[in-house]
Amino acid sequence: MPGSLKSLCETLQRFGTMSLADVMQPAIKHVRARLCGNAIPDECIVDGADQMLKDKEISAIYCEGNCR
Repeated sequence: MPGSLKSLCETLQRFGTMSLADVMQPAIKHVRARLCGNAIPDECIVDGADQMLKDKEISAIYCEGNCR
């Protein structure tokens, strides 16, 4: 969301006891781990499989025959 990082920085500056780097590290670690594989979490694909199968182009990209 636009402004989310600015809000976080402002809150940390006013009330925080941690650095921005320390606060962001878990998110950065999670994103890096996901970028090594599929950027869409597997559970999202499983949960949305029925809907994705209705769209040929989306299912070709994300399902690769594994949504059934």
